[in-house]
Amino acid sequence: MALLVACCALGVTAKVTALPAFGSTSSALAHSQDSGAASPVTARVEPAEVWTGQRATLVIELRVQGRFDGDTAFSLPQVADTWIVGGDRPTVSSETVGGVEWFVQRHELSVFSQADGALEIPTFPVRYGAIAPGAIEGVRTTGEVPAVSLQVKRPPGSADLGFLVTCEALEVAESWTPALDASSDGERSAGPIAAGSALRRVVTQRAEQVAGMALAPVPPAAPDGVRVYPRGVEVDDDTQRGAFTGARAETLDYLFQRAGTYELPALRFSWWDPVAERIESTTLPAVTVDVTPAPVVASAEGADDEGGSRGAWIVAIASALALAGATWFAWEHRARLAAWRTRVAGALGLPERRARRRLERACRANDPREAYAAWNALARAPRNDAERGAVRDLERALYADDTPTAWNGRALLDALRVRSSRGRATHARATRLPRLNA
Repeated sequence: MALLVACCALGVTAKVTALPAFGSTSSALAHSQDSGAASPVTARVEPAEVWTGQRATLVIELRVQGRFDGDTAFSLPQVADTWIVGGDRPTVSSETVGGVEWFVQRHELSVFSQADGALEIPTFPVRYGAIAPGAIEGVRTTGEVPAVSLQVKRPPGSADLGFLVTCEALEVAESWTPALDASSDGERSAGPIAAGSALRRVVTQRAEQVAGMALAPVPPAAPDGVRVYPRGVEVDDDTQRGAFTGARAETLDYLFQRAGTYELPALRFSWWDPVAERIESTTLPAVTVDVTPAPVVASAEGADDEGGSRGAWIVAIASALALAGATWFAWEHRARLAAWRTRVAGALGLPERRARRRLERACRANDPREAYAAWNALARAPRNDAERGAVRDLERALYADDTPTAWNGRALLDALRVRSSRGRATHARATRLPRLNA
């Protein structure tokens, strides 16, 4: 899925569209010395050959006479299995072509691809503004970024790894709530916990020269009797002052449905080291969880009718004491009760239902920012071309299009309805989650 990002800049030129167009590839020239005129938009890829998942830089240069004015926005194309990520603020310089001075605005976007073989990034629009020499007001212009191509090579011996990250080092860490117990021999365990309880896991990855979006997703592996609920992904890219560090934090909840001893499998993260030219890996060890039967709540026996009014008074007093005790208990343990309500709501899928309703409302209102927040809350990965296209359109509207009414939520809403109808047909005989502590 291609990530669509708008890059903010300082400005643009007047009458740029009247200048002669000039094509570009990964090795295109920046301008035509013979004609004496500069090309208004050029593009190239550096380097022109990369490993799978390795960062390539898409360099885009805009040229104007006068000075740039306002922001620059790119409508990035959809490229299969490829992410295009914006970088730091553009740089502005000047050059002289045919005796004419041109101001140059240079943008560097990062490209990460899981494709194999030749990869083409097609032409796409760019919108920018400029103030011509002697003019007071700027003029907005739409140009075309030329198509570029690069070669993506799959590292030897990595065919069975699937999703692959290319970097010199990958840091992987995790945290658990409640915290795990570690034995002297390095084994990790949790519990005992009651059936119907859940553990929360947060896996964090960090690497240089890799965007957070281009880091591998955590596989939701678990044995029978354990259900895994992805709770969201947060990505953070540091592109300041020439640095490029990507981070990805993924949250998963493990719900244990019945008593027993479970082993959550080890998670292995592999990457290709382009300097040493070998596959490296690191592993998060397996976790053993001891789950006890859910506590059984004994039913109260009916009061003995003997004793008449005396028995009624005893029942009334006991009820008052019980109510007072329950009130005190609820107040003293309000934090634990709130956490338990959260686990119950998660087990019943209530947060997911709320997020889905929120997403549907945002789609009907054509609100891309609210829709994107709801989609991330659902923590869903697009399953088909329709969903992938709809999510890419949503990202393009958020990050690349400066027109607030450009996004229409109909496509994403239709894709969600198709998923729901297929899910009902596939699971027509399935029941809801079993009741907790039952």
